[in-house]
Amino acid sequence: MSEHRGSQPCSQLKISETILKTGQLDVMKSWYATVLGVAPFFEHTPLAGTSPLDLGGQTRASDLCMCFFRLSLDFPYTQTIGLFEEPGTAIVPTKGAPGLHHIQLSVANHHALCSTGGCVRIAALRTSGAPSRS
Repeated sequence: MSEHRGSQPCSQLKISETILKTGQLDVMKSWYATVLGVAPFFEHTPLAGTSPLDLGGQTRASDLCMCFFRLSLDFPYTQTIGLFEEPGTAIVPTKGAPGLHHIQLSVANHHALCSTGGCVRIAALRTSGAPSRS
């Protein structure tokens, strides 16, 4: 920990939503459900035959399969992770390509982790072969 923690300027903004683009929505949805210990609170599948509309390098969200997981309802600082299945997204990341490095989730202490079923979820991830680090 930094000794100067109290003197460091911080933004007033809070992260409320993180959206991850994937080429394998079902695999990612299962992984996040296991890690977070909750099912998605919202899922969307566009109507059959919908062609994703490209809006200058970004696809219109309503044209994609997606799901959202709620991490916190502590108003006004709700926290959500969303997964969007983007056509053409690589299944295996390419070294050197831009992208998200990682997301770190935390709990107050080991007791809090285990009391919310976290220890069971970690064990399930280890036996499933899904990539994880604890």
